[in-house]
Amino acid sequence: MAIPLEIINKYKDKPLIIPEYASRKKEYYLADDFNDFKWLMNYIGEVNSHEAYITRAGIEFFKEAFGFEELAKLLYNNHWFEEEFKTPSEIVEWLKWWENESKKYL
Repeated sequence: MAIPLEIINKYKDKPLIIPEYASRKKEYYLADDFNDFKWLMNYIGEVNSHEAYITRAGIEFFKEAFGFEELAKLLYNNHWFEEEFKTPSEIVEWLKWWENESKKYL
């Protein structure tokens, strides 16, 4: 799924996901880092594994670029953390939890 260019440009310089582990290759992930869905799944996976967190801008980006329901369906259909999340609605609930949690970050 291609993210519309106007959304990429809107969030171009805003940190969306910030990894917290010492060996990270980047200080944070930007909208340009999500051009390939497999990388987006990987970076959101770092959040799920408690190795990164989603910023407020990151939540807004996901809502605008996909919507929580669509993003959850895409993740689920691509077998993202399938042992942990048994339905797309479980992923939506996780994203909603992050929507509240992200208020702590940037």
